[in-house]
Amino acid sequence: MIEIKNLQAGYDKTIILPNISLTIPRNKITALIGQNGCGKSTLLKTISRILPAQKGTISLDGKDMQKMSHKEIAKKMAVLPQSPTAPEYLTVKELVSYGRFPYQKPLSSLTKEDHEIISWAMEKTGVYEWKDHKVSALSGGQRQRAWIAMVLAQKSDILILDEPTTYLDISYQLEILELLKELNLEHQLTVVMVLHELNHAAKFADHIIGLKKGTLIFEGAPMEVITKENLNKLYDINAQLMYDTTQSYPICF
Repeated sequence: MIEIKNLQAGYDKTIILPNISLTIPRNKITALIGQNGCGKSTLLKTISRILPAQKGTISLDGKDMQKMSHKEIAKKMAVLPQSPTAPEYLTVKELVSYGRFPYQKPLSSLTKEDHEIISWAMEKTGVYEWKDHKVSALSGGQRQRAWIAMVLAQKSDILILDEPTTYLDISYQLEILELLKELNLEHQLTVVMVLHELNHAAKFADHIIGLKKGTLIFEGAPMEVITKENLNKLYDINAQLMYDTTQSYPICF
């Protein structure tokens, strides 16, 4: 789905990712983990073309993304940045409708199909009953669901989310991650997200990428890469590991 080769990226003359190559699998949930400042958000911004690559290539379905238009990418990839904000007057339905922007022609209004997709996205994320409420009046979990409804309305194959559970209580964190897992399984969406909670990454992700100081430390399935040795390399910690009752994912403590 997304193939990254010899990527160098950063801000002005500050290089965050000196030379990184990896593959993000199709129809899976991929979690990026690592210490603060290791390059997780920089990698997501470069993949989504918010930040230009300084060197190397990023391919989407075998096509160089540098040769793709913004609208072409938007039809394949929806991006939700960290802690997004909306104007106070904006309703949930209005926010979700922005997801249809890549499909609109200049000076055109929303079509019947657009409205149907907007309603579908709100229903799938459980925010339809709040469609006329202001986004600013929602709780943290409800607000994040509304933003996910917006990127879902974009009808893209890939969802890119930068720390979707940040500042949420544990119940809301699980609510959002369970929603993303459901969308992944039901609609075969490829989900790529930054997570700080290691156990959430191990439970909900199919593929985990560990970064340290802009360098790839490991990538693979949670049961394969979440080991004492790898966690020591990644976080400089001595972790204890056990496994859930089904022996399907590791738990760190």
